[in-house]
Amino acid sequence: MAPDEPMAPAALRCLDGSTISTAEEWLARRRPELLELFAEYVYGHTPDLSLEAVARTHREDIVLGGRAVRREVDVVITGPAGERTVQLLLYLPTGAKCAVPVFVGLNFSGNHTVDPDPRIRPARAEQYPPGGQPTVDPATAGGRGSLAHRWPIDMIIDSGFGAATAFCGDVEPDHPEGAAHGVRGLLADFSQHRSGSDWGTLGVWAWALSRLLEVLSDQPGVDPDRILAVGHSRLGKAALWAAAQDERFALVVSNESGCGGASPSRRPFGESVHDITSRFPHWFCPRFAEFAGREDDLPVDQHLLLAAIAPRLVYVASAREDLWSDPEGERLSALAAAPVFDLFGADRPAGEPAIGYHLREGEHDILPEDWQHYLRFAADRLG
Repeated sequence: MAPDEPMAPAALRCLDGSTISTAEEWLARRRPELLELFAEYVYGHTPDLSLEAVARTHREDIVLGGRAVRREVDVVITGPAGERTVQLLLYLPTGAKCAVPVFVGLNFSGNHTVDPDPRIRPARAEQYPPGGQPTVDPATAGGRGSLAHRWPIDMIIDSGFGAATAFCGDVEPDHPEGAAHGVRGLLADFSQHRSGSDWGTLGVWAWALSRLLEVLSDQPGVDPDRILAVGHSRLGKAALWAAAQDERFALVVSNESGCGGASPSRRPFGESVHDITSRFPHWFCPRFAEFAGREDDLPVDQHLLLAAIAPRLVYVASAREDLWSDPEGERLSALAAAPVFDLFGADRPAGEPAIGYHLREGEHDILPEDWQHYLRFAADRLG
C-alpha cells in the first residue's frame, strides 16, 4: 500500500455504494453500519448482559507529597452465576479547582506494578492463566512498581489530569480458557464454546472499560464529560473498540495497538490476521480468523474503526522499531480516517485536528515520552 494510495474500504462510502457528505449522514448511516460490521466480523457482538456493577471504596490515601489523592475502589460485578471484583486504582490532583479529566485504561500485570507503594493491593493469583507463569508473583507482591514507566503518575497529576487503571485479568484472564474465570463466567447461559460472531476477550475488556467509565463518573473530583480511554498493545485494541461503541469517551489513545487495533489488516506488513488469530484465538470473534490470507474480503479495515469514533478525539502512537505493530500502517490508518473527522471540522477550534499521531524512536512499549504527547494533545483540545 503506497503512502498516497486510498485505503479500502472507503470511509465515506456505504455498503450500498452511496457516498456520505455530511456529519449528520455519517452519524445516522455509516457509523452504525461500521459498528455492526466490526461486531459481526472482528470483535463479536457485545450482548445485553444481566450484570450489575457496584463501586465500593476500599482505601483512600494522600500521596505524591500531598499533590494527589489515591483511591482503591472495588468494582463488584454480579451476575446469575456469582460475582467478580475488579480493583480500580484512581489518582486525582488535590489542588484542582474543578473536576478534572481522567485517563482510564487496563494494565497487564496488576495495579501494584503501576506504583511501588506497598499499600497497593497485589493482583490475585487466580487471575493468571491456570498452570501458567504470572508476570509477577502475587503471593509476594513481586514486581511492585516494575511497570510504573507506563503510568507516569507524577507527570499526569502535574498536568492537571487524573489516572485510573485496573488489571485486565480482574475482568477476564488473557488465555483461551479465560472466559470461564472472568466476567463471561458470571452469565447463566455461559458456554466456553464460541462460534461465528460471539464476542471475544477484547470485547469483554472493552465492555469493562465502559463500566469503569460509569464508576469514574460518580467519583468526586472526576469530570464525567472528560473521561479518556487509553491502551497499549492488545489493551489499545480494546480501548479503540470501547470508544467506538461508547460515545461517552471524550478521547481514546491507541499506543502501538497493531493488528486488530490501528494497523490495517490489508497491508502485508507486520502481524497478520493469520498470526494474531492463531496465537490469540480468544481475542476476537471466531469469524475474524476466516479472513486469514484473504484480508481483502473483509468488509471493514482498521482505519474505519478510528473513523467510527468521530467526532470525538483519537490519538494514535507508534514506535519506529516496533515493526510487528506496523507503525507506517498505523499512520496510514490515521490519515485515511481524517476525512471523516473533517466532516465535523466546524465544531472544532481552527487548526486543531481531532486525530493525532506521533512516531517515537524505540521498541514496543508505552513510555513517559508518549504520555507527554497525549497530555499535550488532550490539554489543547479539552482544556
